[in-house]
Amino acid sequence: MNRKNFYLLFLVFSIIFILPVWLFPFLPFVDLPQHLNFAYVLRHYSSYQAIYSLRLFPMHNTLHLFFTYLFSFLFPLEISNKIYVTLSLLLIPLSLLFFLKSIGANEYFSLLGFLLSYNYNLFWGFMGINLGTALILFLIGYEVRYLKGERRIKYLFLSAFLFFLLFLAHSLFYLFAFFTFFLLFLFIPAKKKVPLLLPLISVFFITFLPWQISQFRGEGSELEMQFREYISPSALYSNLWEFFRRVGVKTDESYIFILKIIFLLSLFTTGYLIYKKGFSFLFSTFSYRSLLIFSFSAFLFYAFFPGMYTEAVFLNERFACLLFLLVIAYLALNWKDFSPRFLPYLLSFIISFVGLDIGLRIALFNREAKPVKELLGQLPEGRKLAGLIYQKRPKADLFGYDCFLHFPAYYAIWKKGLVGFTFGYIRYSPIIYRDDYPLPRIDEWETWHSVFPEGYENYDYFLVAGEPRLSDLVIIERWHLLAKKGIWSLYEVPKELKRD
Repeated sequence: MNRKNFYLLFLVFSIIFILPVWLFPFLPFVDLPQHLNFAYVLRHYSSYQAIYSLRLFPMHNTLHLFFTYLFSFLFPLEISNKIYVTLSLLLIPLSLLFFLKSIGANEYFSLLGFLLSYNYNLFWGFMGINLGTALILFLIGYEVRYLKGERRIKYLFLSAFLFFLLFLAHSLFYLFAFFTFFLLFLFIPAKKKVPLLLPLISVFFITFLPWQISQFRGEGSELEMQFREYISPSALYSNLWEFFRRVGVKTDESYIFILKIIFLLSLFTTGYLIYKKGFSFLFSTFSYRSLLIFSFSAFLFYAFFPGMYTEAVFLNERFACLLFLLVIAYLALNWKDFSPRFLPYLLSFIISFVGLDIGLRIALFNREAKPVKELLGQLPEGRKLAGLIYQKRPKADLFGYDCFLHFPAYYAIWKKGLVGFTFGYIRYSPIIYRDDYPLPRIDEWETWHSVFPEGYENYDYFLVAGEPRLSDLVIIERWHLLAKKGIWSLYEVPKELKRD
């Protein structure tokens, strides 16, 4: 494959994968409505300062917030988000391309990065961590180039900037990047490598350390308990068994089959090279040694890092996408001179198939989500709404994620209202409720119990998805049904039920 055809394919795949973002109003990313809610509050903070407090710096998990906030001065908020998502989709294969070039691997295999553009982190709506995956590949790529002998001062400045962005993306991926960067510094022999410590240390003192000093609330015992739970044979078995379903679309067996084929090719080609050259070549070759340290670090965090800490969940699972990108890197390094005539046709078929399949699933998702715009659009501005999301996913489980969970937050964005559940309850959030927040808390995760908060009569409206529990119908039947469409119902709480 010549370079011209390679970049042509890159362009075509880019269009295929970003097209659904711009064709459809709703994206199936679980936490996204909550992130947009925060951006809206920040953009119009003068109207919300009696309700929310700001803790913007030093604060992690703010990259998406700052990006959409700044771009919302030029574009509508949801368009600003689409720009961010577009960058996220494209930076996954672009960062893989950069990293493969850094270790001298076959850059054509970076096209497989498109298979992970829509990945586990993006579907869960981990907007900062999703972009952080690409930032880590860029960061380690720059470090590898510096250790290889490219002593460019700009690499140090770029590394510092990437560390800063990684902290804003999420402290978890910042910690991983810090750990991996330092491991490579220790175990890759190179002359004049001490300057690499400058970006590592300087950004730590500017971001992570003051954040911990200002926010830490003595959760050390909780973290210790989580480590004890997750460092166990059963936890390791679960992480290995579920690995392929934590990379991207959980419910697409053809997609998972493709991932398994890529994994086996990477495994067998690595095994063949070990058989031919001996195990020691993995440590004696600069490229393999760098990749081995990087992948060891990723596996360590995926397999053994606690899955839960404070209000954050699925922490270790967030490394599955990065770990699989490194699986592709092994394949690209093993076949660095492999470029048969059929390769572009095979890659084109596989990547186009996955891209079109995901696009179709997003289209079907929007058919079921579309009524929400119509239902919430008929409500007055500035009222109080909560969601009762009994059905968290489309009837046909298109992605394997609870994509409808935070849809009530769109009322806050479209109609300047207040919603019952937001990330403002989370202690590490950049925007948190003041003590006198006027609504009782409702937890959208708890629909297998009765989801009604104490004092639910304070709400004006309820957006209901799916069929309510029988025990909840006793209350719901006392409300006024304003509209029903598809799985969605909109209720108004009668005035006679409201508290004084």
